[in-house]
Amino acid sequence: MELTKDQDLKISKFYHYLGARFRTIEVASLDAPITCLAKDDEGKEYYMSIEIEEDRSVQEILQTGIVFENVKFYALYAMVTNEMNVFHMHIFKDGYGLFFINEVSPEELKVTEDKTYIGVASALHIQNDAEIILPSSEEGTYYKMATPPTIQLPKLQKKYDA
Repeated sequence: MELTKDQDLKISKFYHYLGARFRTIEVASLDAPITCLAKDDEGKEYYMSIEIEEDRSVQEILQTGIVFENVKFYALYAMVTNEMNVFHMHIFKDGYGLFFINEVSPEELKVTEDKTYIGVASALHIQNDAEIILPSSEEGTYYKMATPPTIQLPKLQKKYDA
């Protein structure tokens, strides 16, 4: 199976942030509500939905949360009812938000006719790649942006079905 550019980008970004935690990452079919299935060393399965918005910042979602088309959210929630561990990762130009759909309660959702909104308070993890350090001095407090250290991951190997 050949990966599309979109699949390749999503898997590469996912691998960059969370790849070290998983033993295998399997790409889902194009019509699936998820992007990939990740398995850890214990064989636990994590069904991952991944969206990328590289023109937006993590800071923007702190007030607004993330938005799903209802069709996609309901498909993910159907997987939850089948006792699957379903996550949604929303990747931005400067970090990501990770949501564990299994633990999102109806009270944490705002559902309209065609969209479902999930607030940041429901996120399992929000990462901003630029770490904010707030040192104090006699002259006051100031902000300093620092890049977090990066780890070297092994090169992502693509395996195709024959």
